[in-house]
Amino acid sequence: MVKRWMMASLAVLMARVWAGEPVAVLAGAKAVRLHAAAGETSPPHVIRTGKEVLTWTLPADLPKGMYRVEMNVRTGNTDANALNVVSRYRFWTDALGEEEALTFRGKPGAPPKRTPGKWPHHVGVVEGLRAVSLSGGQKILAGAKSSWAEVNQVRILRAQEEDSLAFSLSTPRERHLYRRGERMQVVVRADSFLAAPTALTGRLVLSEPTGKQATAKVVHLVVPPGGTRKLTVAFPATRNGLHIARFETTWRGHAYERELALAVVSVAKAPQLPVASPFGVHSAGLMEMYQTGFKWVRLWDTGDTWNRHERESKGAFDFSKTATKVDRFREQGFEVLGVLAYTPAWATTRPDEPHYTGAGAPYPPKNLADWRDYCREYMTRFRGRIRHFEVWNEPNAGFFKGTAAEYVALQKVAYEVSREVGPEIRIVAGSGTGDFLSWTEDILSKGAGAYMDILSFHAYTTPSSPEAANLEGRLRRLHEIAAKHGVGDLPVWNTEVGYWSDRRAGVRPATAAEVLARAPEGLAPNWLASWPYRPIPEDDAAAFTVRHYYLNVAGGVERLFWYSSVTSSLPLLCRDSSPRLAALAVAAAAEQLAGMVYWQRVDLGLSRLHLHLWRRGETVRGVLWYADRGTKGVRFPSLGAGTILDIWGNPVPVEAKGKLSLEAWRDPLTITAPAAFFAAAKVDASELVLPVTDCFVAREVTPARPVKKHTSPLHHGDRQVYGLPDRGDALGWKLRGIRPSYYEVMIELRTGVVGNLYGVLGTYELSHRRGKQAELLELAPMAEEKLVPKPVGTPEGQRRVYGHARVPGSLWLEPGDELVVANAGGFGFVGSLMLRETGKTRREFDLPSLAQMPALDGDAADFAGLEPWSLNRRRQVAIGVADPFASTAEGDAWRGPEDLSAEFVAARVPAGLYVAVRVTDPGDLRPAARGAWSGDCLELFLDLRSEDEVGLDAVGAGTYQIFLRPPPAGRPAKLEGRVPEGARVAARACDGGWQAKFLIPVDWAGRQTLGLDLALDDDDTGKGRKAQIIWQGTGDNFQNPSLYGRLRITPAAK
Repeated sequence: MVKRWMMASLAVLMARVWAGEPVAVLAGAKAVRLHAAAGETSPPHVIRTGKEVLTWTLPADLPKGMYRVEMNVRTGNTDANALNVVSRYRFWTDALGEEEALTFRGKPGAPPKRTPGKWPHHVGVVEGLRAVSLSGGQKILAGAKSSWAEVNQVRILRAQEEDSLAFSLSTPRERHLYRRGERMQVVVRADSFLAAPTALTGRLVLSEPTGKQATAKVVHLVVPPGGTRKLTVAFPATRNGLHIARFETTWRGHAYERELALAVVSVAKAPQLPVASPFGVHSAGLMEMYQTGFKWVRLWDTGDTWNRHERESKGAFDFSKTATKVDRFREQGFEVLGVLAYTPAWATTRPDEPHYTGAGAPYPPKNLADWRDYCREYMTRFRGRIRHFEVWNEPNAGFFKGTAAEYVALQKVAYEVSREVGPEIRIVAGSGTGDFLSWTEDILSKGAGAYMDILSFHAYTTPSSPEAANLEGRLRRLHEIAAKHGVGDLPVWNTEVGYWSDRRAGVRPATAAEVLARAPEGLAPNWLASWPYRPIPEDDAAAFTVRHYYLNVAGGVERLFWYSSVTSSLPLLCRDSSPRLAALAVAAAAEQLAGMVYWQRVDLGLSRLHLHLWRRGETVRGVLWYADRGTKGVRFPSLGAGTILDIWGNPVPVEAKGKLSLEAWRDPLTITAPAAFFAAAKVDASELVLPVTDCFVAREVTPARPVKKHTSPLHHGDRQVYGLPDRGDALGWKLRGIRPSYYEVMIELRTGVVGNLYGVLGTYELSHRRGKQAELLELAPMAEEKLVPKPVGTPEGQRRVYGHARVPGSLWLEPGDELVVANAGGFGFVGSLMLRETGKTRREFDLPSLAQMPALDGDAADFAGLEPWSLNRRRQVAIGVADPFASTAEGDAWRGPEDLSAEFVAARVPAGLYVAVRVTDPGDLRPAARGAWSGDCLELFLDLRSEDEVGLDAVGAGTYQIFLRPPPAGRPAKLEGRVPEGARVAARACDGGWQAKFLIPVDWAGRQTLGLDLALDDDDTGKGRKAQIIWQGTGDNFQNPSLYGRLRITPAAK
């Protein structure tokens, strides 16, 4: 009977063990708390400051063995992240030691629950990441590197068979950080809890930053019984960025995987970086900084404030911790920005007001003399070590509880003291955040500009990209405010900005899907309004971070300090101390911009398509990205010896020869190339959508009823539109980054109402402008289904319909052209402009072939049966008409084809390119004595570059501009300008004009196309050129060969 009972009890126990039921449960209320502050009154299971340790003694009858540990704990302190405390818990034994402490993760399938009450938080079960060896009577300990953590219960569960072996990966390098060219070291550790030796074979796989497997090595381990085996494996660090080392092995059918993050950079360390570097960071609690391209450190949230330096009473200074910190940072090559802030309790005007750093800290001092003495003491002690001091932190956001005038008073004292202590000391002031523009305006209006050397601000944009949050516009406005108050020449620093980012669950960055999966319920889809501190994926944060630096520098900002290094919500380091993606992106940016000076932005015609240039001497470096969804192609000429690097600083393979098309997207590309390479950049897309937000206001009739943006979905649907309230109001787009070509033009409008889709189309006028010329365009309904007008579909929409209207046919457009839409009656609404390249070109022509070269005698009366091309239309006139697009010639210097025109032919001949020209120019011929183009002249333009370079919009080797003046009677013709070697010409005058024949040596082997254009210059009075007519191009022909006609060679000889 007893035996039967014992067997049944054992069966129940084993069932509980294998079902995961605990074999021991320890209540948090029974814990003994160590290291608690004197007078601590919180319950014994609460870790209030992060320093406390909770201990229990295991039951004496617990058998020695391997066990799993679960704890019921407070998992999160915010609604935004119910698991933000989990990674901070630790569990160890008196035998194991804290350095081998067990870490935890949220238990799968057991989501935390939110508690009610005034201070709600989340509570749930966490499980240890591995098994531990325990025995009866042993002391166990738990802690958490977090304030307001709690351990409600500890549960001990019997380990499974697979827990008999444990594996881990580590690296001996601090921060897991290697320089490119070094060898990365991965230490594989295996722990055995078995009674016999264990032989294992595994694989160690290294993945590159792209996720592609770079290399794999076989690992052999023999682990002694109850012991440990370590093996170091090395990999070459050849590419920058994040690398993941993954160890894989099996034992008795159990699979094991462990991963380790490694980082590689190639940027110089801080001592080698220039002091003028814009890259700054907050150190948080670090004493040893990480070398990923930062040069500056800002001392904030580090305990280096007045209420710490002079805490107890006046004159009782203690700068020892700050001195140790500053000396270490400077030894590591960093410049330091100190912050003067936070009044000690004995000096504050409000000693009764509690604050997390000390009573009354945000309030002004009772006596400015105390502040003056403190500033003098700080600046004097650290003269030569800290050269920049900022007055307070974010005084407009609760960190300062005084008025703007009281802030300026503090600033004035700090400024005066700096001049007394050392002329090299600089006072940084302003430090506003949020609506920092209003704060800056307020303090400058109260005289702050006289007491600062540098104007500071904090331009956070989280969780949006800097472009979406209008960083550029805010920077422009800041400079306007500074100029308005007479301090427009002051340097500007952005001393704090950062992005909320999730901590990694393992070693891999969280994806966008994982971030959204952890979102609090009920927040979608309006993330920005209901979750303003939403964390963003690490790859987004990396791109946004370096774009912040680029845009701040482009906007006239000298320094930017990223916040922060190890905070819970905005970290640049992972909990294993390895750099996150943002830090690695900064490393590449800092390396590429070291010693470079910002030059200019290349305008590609789209506000979200960025190409910014830096230069140092003859070296030009461009940074390209697209700040909207998707990608945008950008076309460049041949890269030649230039280079392209990705966001991590790794080479991007491209063809060195031929035209280059790059896909700009979220991650910036860094390009090193000659200045002409960037000047030739064009948007490479057959269809362009120019948002209405890229428009300019061409005319505003009534300022009280402005032309402005409307974005109400109820009234206008899912689109942005600009309203044109008054007849005559107009807005337009300047086409700056397009290819010269024929385009279909479509524009989004409020076209009518339900039942009459195009009822108000006649109230809009669309015009095409080029310089001072304008042409009115017809607008017609669309046939394309997706662009046909559709109703808004809401009562507020008042039966409105929105859709596209089109310009019939196609329109030749060039960079610099404008398309302007005006209100011709009613209240108009205008959306986006769409341009669709037709593929048609006015510049492609067949070049015929002749078996025999016609006589080079200057007689071009007979074109050898070839079909001539003409220069005789008003639209071909570049100089000499008021408006090439008008139908009238009144007041024009060019009086029509009988005044100046030409016909010409070109052909392939065995000896090269044959060109014959007949010029109509009655009256006396007047070649200029100087500057051939300033008198009667023929200009022949040729692009004889390699096949893949013909048509590039920059001159170079292989492009020619040949001048031919009409020769005096009896004298041979002479070629001038950029002339191909061996070129010949014959020319002569004739009735009503003159004629010329050219032979240009051309190697036809492998050639399919070439570029050619012809221009005529005319002087009828001897006072200089009155007119110029061009076959295909414009007055820019001399510097832009893309405007020439393109000739396709035909094989048949005539």
